Amino acid sequence: MDQAPVELRVGGQVYRIVASTDQGELQGLAAIVDKKLQELKVPGRAFEQNLLLVALALAHEAQQAQQQLAATETRSREMLRELLGRVDQALGADDPDDSPISDISLDGPTAAPSVSIDS
Repeated sequence: MDQAPVELRVGGQVYRIVASTDQGELQGLAAIVDKKLQELKVPGRAFEQNLLLVALALAHEAQQAQQQLAATETRSREMLRELLGRVDQALGADDPDDSPISDISLDGPTAAPSVSIDS
């Protein structure tokens, strides 16, 4: 499938690219890069050096976001385990392994809990 070229403006320069991504999304991403370039550019430096600085800054932000997400997922799993333990106690399950709630799987960084209840 042929895609029409999309014109993106970054740092006062126009780039024509072809991609399968939506034109509006590409322009939004280019605007983010352009804004970061305006914030970080060092006068007198080559355009490519400033773009490298922007790329590193954006990569750092992405890495921080991934780390924060991982920490949030870990904390969420811990809180859910604690909550499930309280539910088990409220249901009067003496042995957590006998509780249907203990069958909920919380493993995996992005796995949604899967429930299996034995009848």
